[in-house]
Amino acid sequence: KNLENVQGDERDVILFSIGYGPDKDGKVSMNFGPVNQDGGWRRLNVAVSRARKEMIVYSVIRPEQIDVNRSRSEGVAGLRGFLDFAAKGSSALSVRKSSAVKTEGAAFAGTVAKALEDIGYTVRTGIGRSDYKIDIGVVNPDDPGTYLMGIMCGSESGFELTNARDRNIVQPSVLAGLGWKIVNVHILDWLDNDLKVLEYLNGEIGKALAAYREGEPVQQEEAPKKRELTFEKEESAESEDSHVYVPFVPEVIGDQAYFSDMSSTSQIKRIIEAAVEWEAPVSREVLLHYVLAAFGMKRSARAEQRFSEIFDGMDLKTTQRKDSVFVWRRDQEPSEYSEFRGAAADGSKRKLDDIATEEISAAVMYILTVSISLERAELIKETAKLFGFARTTETAELAASMGIANAVKNGRAKIDQETGRIMYAE
Repeated sequence: KNLENVQGDERDVILFSIGYGPDKDGKVSMNFGPVNQDGGWRRLNVAVSRARKEMIVYSVIRPEQIDVNRSRSEGVAGLRGFLDFAAKGSSALSVRKSSAVKTEGAAFAGTVAKALEDIGYTVRTGIGRSDYKIDIGVVNPDDPGTYLMGIMCGSESGFELTNARDRNIVQPSVLAGLGWKIVNVHILDWLDNDLKVLEYLNGEIGKALAAYREGEPVQQEEAPKKRELTFEKEESAESEDSHVYVPFVPEVIGDQAYFSDMSSTSQIKRIIEAAVEWEAPVSREVLLHYVLAAFGMKRSARAEQRFSEIFDGMDLKTTQRKDSVFVWRRDQEPSEYSEFRGAAADGSKRKLDDIATEEISAAVMYILTVSISLERAELIKETAKLFGFARTTETAELAASMGIANAVKNGRAKIDQETGRIMYAE
């Protein structure tokens, strides 16, 4: 058998031979036949996943002899990665963050999806339009407009996240709030015994379907695992995709007397500019709070007047929602804004009046990326929860409704005319 005709064959033990090697001068050509061709990495992925229990690799080429800088082929990068894994085991995987890793992760999700389809399930892969994708969604056979369960395979979505907290904490909390049951599948478990993992997934899907039919909440269980692969990037508080609100912390620079003195005007402007640079879009009210904190002051009519005189005299980029004014950085375009910052891990949150409509709209779209469609009331509820509000108050409903309206107006979301459900616009 070779790469091109091995598909469909499986054995407990596979002997895998690489028929390429150095020339008489010890040089290795980066031409590996079908592996170099478009989609060659898929052929390689099929070949290396034929063994149920064990694969023995024969090769005169060492991993380090394959120079991925000399070839643009994803298949060549995948071959180098495979030989690394064969030689070093899982330690070779824990530090790899190249495009080859992304490609192999996506291929793994595709392999699992195909196996589920083969036993009768309807699935979709890469659910979501942002970096926060669910690798596999199992469609509910009783309600094809919804998903029964999500499966995370450690594919591209995980590598694309700017920090690990988003994938491990923020994203799961949103999914759980939307009623998703999430199961994790690890590639080494699959390679060790794919039938056992498939049996586990089949059982979990069965439980989820039974719970759905009984109208009970689905309980999530941890997948059995022997080893976990983690691919984490260093966490950064300044990550644009962190989805966690990190407030600006002003330095105390004076007292009330100094604040009232005209000589402090330039300092007050600098505080406003620094806060805008840190957390725009930011409301005028929050900026006032930061300025007063920098001078150790409490709110008063005189302090507000002094702040207003300075604020109104600055050339700031602003938008407005009713009585709330929001300040943006010069490089931000409100109509294209697609980020949001939810409640912090410690539960601290902003008032909804201090969150720009465009940011609320971004949160709405984030929720819609992990759900085919939602009733308006449910979408409002989940949007409020994302910003840390357990109860949907009148203020929360109004703010979320404006966010939804903004998303529809900009063509990002649409309303189903028959059901009234809100969905991601294709």
